[in-house]
Amino acid sequence: SHLRALGRLTTAYTLGGVVGPAVGGRIGNEVAAPLAVAGSLLAALLVLLLPAAVDKEEAEEAGDGAGSDQGKKDAPPAPSGSWFSRMGQILPAVWPLLLTKLASGVANSAVGAARPIVLKELFSFDQAGLGAVMSAAFFGNALVGLALGHLSSALGGARRTVGCCLAAMVAGYAALAAAYAPDASAPQLGALPFLGLSLALSLAQFPLATTLTALSTA
Repeated sequence: SHLRALGRLTTAYTLGGVVGPAVGGRIGNEVAAPLAVAGSLLAALLVLLLPAAVDKEEAEEAGDGAGSDQGKKDAPPAPSGSWFSRMGQILPAVWPLLLTKLASGVANSAVGAARPIVLKELFSFDQAGLGAVMSAAFFGNALVGLALGHLSSALGGARRTVGCCLAAMVAGYAALAAAYAPDASAPQLGALPFLGLSLALSLAQFPLATTLTALSTA
């Protein structure tokens, strides 16, 4: 399915995220920055090596290939006209998904920016420790990505998966806010519960974002 394929494709990126933070936390900024530049250039070169057959096969699937008549009959009409006209045809169908992704993305990004600060200031994590935490989160996301299709089926479909992920995030963020209130002189819980909640939230964020992308692009 589209969701299963997207989950596995995203896993390829998260596997790089498993190694990157741990290595960056160990080698320091002076080496990590040039290494990041070299990795980005290598990725750009690899994209240039993609075979032209990929575009050809994609065009044939969208054109008059085998079975395309039935596909055209079953598929909804493609948006046409100017950019504004196409947006007028697309947005009524996908705006709830896009707004859900925007709202959850803002929340996740805000907490993601604050997490290393909390770990450093409240629990005295050093650079290597912060990198290890990020790598652990990426590793969990990679495992979830591989099993996302089966997970969605077990939960009852893509829309129910979105609902379950959002419910888990609301409960997790509420627990973090209650346990680590900013006006408290010391955190009510230790580092391990904080890391456990953070990892659980990461495991909910990844299938949420991937499922929303699959639904909005289907």
